Amino acid sequence: MSCITAAQAGATAPVTMAGFLAQSLAETLASLVMANVISPGFPMVFSNRPLVIDLHSGAFAGGGGETTLLNAASAQLSNRLGLPSGVECYMTDAKAIDAQYGVEKEMTSVAAALAGGNLIYESSGMTAALLGVSFEAFILDDEIHAMTYRTMRGVKVSEENLGFDAICAAILGDGHFLGADHTYKAMERDYHYPKLAGREQPRTWAENGALDAWDHAKTKARGYWTAITLNTLMLIKMPKLELHLRSSDRLIDDIAN
Repeated sequence: MSCITAAQAGATAPVTMAGFLAQSLAETLASLVMANVISPGFPMVFSNRPLVIDLHSGAFAGGGGETTLLNAASAQLSNRLGLPSGVECYMTDAKAIDAQYGVEKEMTSVAAALAGGNLIYESSGMTAALLGVSFEAFILDDEIHAMTYRTMRGVKVSEENLGFDAICAAILGDGHFLGADHTYKAMERDYHYPKLAGREQPRTWAENGALDAWDHAKTKARGYWTAITLNTLMLIKMPKLELHLRSSDRLIDDIAN
């Protein structure tokens, strides 16, 4: 269970970063104390979840630099106290799956992860400052999570990873590392290979339909939805279902109607 406070800077907490963090920390500690009074030793996640409003409009702002900073600082404060931390990040104010969406989600995600956040709320699928949700967003967010996890793994320093022998072999041999055993051993272990992000040459990309990340996510989401729909129909054994003549798109439309 989470011990949650969700103050909003400039509304229910001071607008200054330090003042906000002080009040939010005190409120979360107070709620944790009350939970332990009622049930001593009850396991809780210390969810000091900073929120921000746009002071020009009063609207909740899920993305942005202040949200990034406050949630990272919140995770560090919780860790300093030796408590499992839950933070509110990986949000976006974008209404569409666009550049704003990617920037805000990755920025808040990486900052909270590198600050040591143990549990990240609102981490997948959410859009429009938590007012919207998207199937395609779930697919894209999974890709972003994978990149964040790779960043968290950091750089492992060892005699093998420093690659002294590989460097010597390249200098005295072929002059590159492309076919080296050192390269083959590390390429799957140390590198993340995205499932949606395109890395092909521009000409190849154009010849293959010039599909962007949204196109790939939409295709994957429809495929998952089709599989879930078919499995559900098989479980409930709907009568007279002519699956063998219908395409997946037609099937979904028929069910929706």
